[in-house]
Amino acid sequence: TAGKPFNWIDCDVHLPENSAPCLVVCRTWSMTENAWKEGTLMILRYLPKEHRWNTSGVADVTHWMPMPELPETEGDIYD
Repeated sequence: TAGKPFNWIDCDVHLPENSAPCLVVCRTWSMTENAWKEGTLMILRYLPKEHRWNTSGVADVTHWMPMPELPETEGDIYD
């Protein structure tokens, strides 16, 4: 719903229990800037059996949340 806040979960407090896609906030390493970039949004899956996120780059996931529902639209553009 419009104006509803996101419920971010701190990775130090709790991690996903399955490998469903999640919206995550992370720090990523920028090779071109040779520095960490804060607040990058990504869609990743947590791999509980491997105790890691499915990222191929250097990313430090700090917070996550289940994927929000898609917006309601007229027609079937998401089906």
